[in-house]
Amino acid sequence: MNLGLGAINRPRPTSFEKLDDDVLHLVFEQVFLVNPADLPHTCLVSRKFYLLSVPWLYRNVKIDFSRHAHRHLLLRLLREDSRLPAKIRELDLNNADAAALLDLYSVFSRLTNLKSLTWTGSIQIPLFVLKIVSTKFPRAQISIKATQGYHNWRGNVAILDPVIPVNVLRHVASRQLTSFTLCPSHKGKYYEDFKLDLVLMLIHNPALTRFEIRDIFNGSGSQTFADMLPIMRGSPLPQPKNFTLLTALDIFTTQELTLWGNKKGWNNLEELEMYDAQYLLGFIGQIPRLVTLWIPAETAWDPNDIEACLCNHNTKSSPLGTIRCIEFRARPINSDDLIPWPILRRISRTITYLNVARYSYGEQAPTIPAPNAENIRALRHMCPRLDHLFLDITIEKETWPFALLSELALFGGPMILTLYLHQPNQENLWHFVTSYNCRKAFHHMVEARRLSNRSVNNSFKVDFKIVRPWKEMEGLFYSPDFSFWKNSSGYTKSKSLLTLRKIKKPDPQEFHNVTIAELEKRSRLQLFKGLRHKSQSLVKYYAGGRTAVCDQELQLQRREWIINRKAMEKEMCLRKSRARAEATFGSDATLFDMWA
Repeated sequence: MNLGLGAINRPRPTSFEKLDDDVLHLVFEQVFLVNPADLPHTCLVSRKFYLLSVPWLYRNVKIDFSRHAHRHLLLRLLREDSRLPAKIRELDLNNADAAALLDLYSVFSRLTNLKSLTWTGSIQIPLFVLKIVSTKFPRAQISIKATQGYHNWRGNVAILDPVIPVNVLRHVASRQLTSFTLCPSHKGKYYEDFKLDLVLMLIHNPALTRFEIRDIFNGSGSQTFADMLPIMRGSPLPQPKNFTLLTALDIFTTQELTLWGNKKGWNNLEELEMYDAQYLLGFIGQIPRLVTLWIPAETAWDPNDIEACLCNHNTKSSPLGTIRCIEFRARPINSDDLIPWPILRRISRTITYLNVARYSYGEQAPTIPAPNAENIRALRHMCPRLDHLFLDITIEKETWPFALLSELALFGGPMILTLYLHQPNQENLWHFVTSYNCRKAFHHMVEARRLSNRSVNNSFKVDFKIVRPWKEMEGLFYSPDFSFWKNSSGYTKSKSLLTLRKIKKPDPQEFHNVTIAELEKRSRLQLFKGLRHKSQSLVKYYAGGRTAVCDQELQLQRREWIINRKAMEKEMCLRKSRARAEATFGSDATLFDMWA
């Protein structure tokens, strides 16, 4: 029925892209800050969105020269009329080699707004990189992640003078360092004046906020370093927020670290990681803001020295700051000192996270005894705010230490426990640590909490992890074999799901040299034949039939196959789309250069 009212003219919604460009710039800035992974999708919406998104996409550029796709990115930046280099604010360079130095030189000459440079590789950096950054961008921040302490370019670098590598510690650009990390990839001696160059860099660089040396290859006493107290005494030193000295080499002495602290060098320190617990003597009484303390190496330590030093700092404020997190694996002289009691007594009101587990060992059984029920009772009274605890438990004669479990259950507030299970006879432990037995231990802890009128809900969680040889535990230290917690529907169990998530997805460069025909030849049948063979070997290895551990390993293998298959399919799609784009526009073209 026509009432004569005519059609109702409803206002059409305004198109989002019709907003003012300044407003859209603010929107894309928020996308970049909150979820930058959405930017590639916004490029596909429209031409205008593409032009607005690309500058944000190229704001932070990472070039890994070992990856084929990143080499294509370098070609796009090298295009003669490309405007993309001017959009780069933060540049991350990784694994640069001699073959790419000339191209890298061309890219650096086109940078106009560089704010940050991250270099991963040799401590010797091409001269043109340091020269351009120090002269053209004197306020740019430099972050070094050195994996080599010597010149190791692959190929001939004597093509032109600017690409000759120089030691960054000896260049004026080192004064722009905000982060310095040295993590050698193999054993080798440092050059003779390494410590001198390191100290000179420190005294000329007040802006340094992160300092790390991680050297796990060189043993104690393999190299000696000169005393730098005279130089450090008459010069200012930086105030880093993160300080790591994870090496058996005595690069810095306790006296040098103490002097650094006397110059207020540790006033802003928030995270401290050391190889030897005795180094802590150089920090006590000078770390008011320390939050995290890591001593992950199993080196011998004497608590009496630290106790005596702490007693000499009887001030109103804690000599150890406000530490909330501790990881401590130093090997005590006395078995009663498995837990760092002298340290905990000074921070008992602030600590919430304690990790004293050893995780793994070699082919032999662990020689360090685990904490007993008396230790846990003392810890519970000393640190009432503790809500995360990692520790070892010894399983003897396939029986749970129920007295110890009861003490663990009596922590007052919310608690997450991670128990690393040790037993000299590992073959028996595989059979004992099952879902049923772990549930039994968890049920005992729940009953202990109920009897003491403590809450039992999803805030109380217990993880169980079997300690295996280091080769089997590597990368999976924090992934429990069984997890239990209590909620409204009863017990909830998770069986090694975290282990499956720990598999690293293969990078595309693993397949970039493989032809499409070869990729297509890899069939599902051939891979699963290998899986069946693997399952048979696992059953024989554990010599106990098809156990839960065997099932977990099989799931691990299947998950790995799925990830590899997806990576191959992705590489095939990229190869085909790249071929179409190169046939239409050329190998180094971008729509941004054509439309902008």
